[in-house]
Parts: sequence; structure tokens; C-alpha cells
Amino acid sequence: MFYLESIQKRIIDMLTVLEVSLRNRGFLNLHDQNIFSQRFIAELLNIVFGYKLVNLDYQKKNYTAIDLGDWERKIAFQVTVTKSSSKIKDAITKFIRSQQYVYFENLKVFILAQKQKSYRSNFETEGKFNFDPKVDIIDIPDIIKRVPSLSPEQLQEINSLINHDFFGYSSSDDSKPLTRETNTQKENYQVLRTVYRTEVPLYSDPECQCIRSGVSGVILEIREQPGNILNGYTIHPTTRKHFKAGIQVAWEWNIHNRFDKLWYRDPETGEIRSAWTQSAEFVGRAINN
Repeated sequence: MFYLESIQKRIIDMLTVLEVSLRNRGFLNLHDQNIFSQRFIAELLNIVFGYKLVNLDYQKKNYTAIDLGDWERKIAFQVTVTKSSSKIKDAITKFIRSQQYVYFENLKVFILAQKQKSYRSNFETEGKFNFDPKVDIIDIPDIIKRVPSLSPEQLQEINSLINHDFFGYSSSDDSKPLTRETNTQKENYQVLRTVYRTEVPLYSDPECQCIRSGVSGVILEIREQPGNILNGYTIHPTTRKHFKAGIQVAWEWNIHNRFDKLWYRDPETGEIRSAWTQSAEFVGRAINN
């Protein structure tokens, strides 16, 4: 019993650390960790709820507004650090517009941090799929509340997942560190950030009518090495002019220059998107290949 209680406490502690870390990084628009957390969240939800979620970012088809999907249960998740009703409404609108309900009958939202205490907005699904804000908006504290009721097998699986993802321990034997081969892979692990788009106009209104002068957006392509795995794209505010498409840049910020919520038009689709809620200025210098 003592052993299981110690695992429960450890899981709760580590999930709390993750929640605080994501919340603090989100304040500075440091969303790389959010991207990498999608795989961890998928595994965690699979263990806790018995889902078979996969990361849709790795699929060939573009699944707008959703990040994870369980094909058998026809459940889709959007994973986001933004907890507002407007963000969830936007996800639902895009889910409907892109007809994702053809593939998934239930949309859920996982908040990477803490959700609002309540959601009183009317989330209109047009009767095309299921979405109940009382049960379909989930956050890390919701998972923490479930920990005491999980089976010993589930607790051990989550403990193994934490050991692997947080500390680099092998899931096959959590008492031992990684093998030399895996350690080498871990040492070679890196995130490459390449400039994808520069001088992206930013706007101070959600209709993108009032351009914000003195700052523009730089879009980075994020790839994980080894394997050259595409992990997505992020946009950041900058006043610097040294960014050129195709160059790799360092992960550097000017935290003394901050920007409130701004919007932009997706250069590929023309779709209006929220750039960030609040962000420091990205100033990453070019890295020699």
C-alpha cells in the first residue's frame, strides 16, 4: 500500500510541475514545450481513459483544429494552452468548417494548464457532433483528481511514462537508466528552429483591419532530431530585421519587450488566427549550420 501511495504522490507532483511549467512558458509564448507535450498527453489520456489516441500532426491529412484522434471511438482532442471560451468556440467553428465530424463524433479540448472554473457560453455544434463543456473540457488538474482511483497497473504505466519522458529512464525497467545506445540518442536529441516566414503583418483587432506598426511576426518551423520530425510551426513577435527564410535560429528572447494579444492572417490560407495572448519579443540569432 505504501508503495502505491508513493507512486500516486509522485505522479501528482510531476503533473503539477508540468502544469505550472506550461502555464509559465505560455506567458512568454514559448510553445515548443506545448507541441512536444501532445505526445505525452496522448499517452496519458490513453492510460487514464483507455483511449487509443494518436498524434494527428504526423498524419498526411491536415486535421484542422484537432491534434489527437482515436479512430475506434471517433473521439478527437484539441490540445491548447488557451482556456478561454472564445478559443474553444474557434476550435468548434473550424471543426465544423473543415467537416472533421465526418471522422470524429465527439470533440474534446485538453487545456495545458488550468481551465476556467465554468464555461457559460453556448457552444453551437449544429447537431453534427457531441460536445458537452462540463465533461469535454479537460485539464491537468482533472487528471490529478483521478489519480487516487486508478488501478495499480495504470499507476505503474503513468509512472513509467513519467520516468521515460521526464527523466529518460527506460520504460522496460524503471529502476535503471537508459542503455548506452539510448543515452547516445538522448545526447543527440535536439530541436531545430528554422525561419519559415518573415515580416508577417500583425493586427490589433480580430478582424485584421488595424495593423500593428513597429512589429511583425516571424514563423518558425520546428523539427525534432534525430529523425527530422516535423513538430509544427510557431509565430512570434519581433522588431529585428535579420531573419531570413531557411536559416536556423537560436531560442533567444528579449523579455523586456512584450506584446499583448495580436492577430495575423495565415500566409498559406489567408485564415485569421490569434497569434498569442501575450508574448515577449523573439530575437533569436542565426546559427551556422
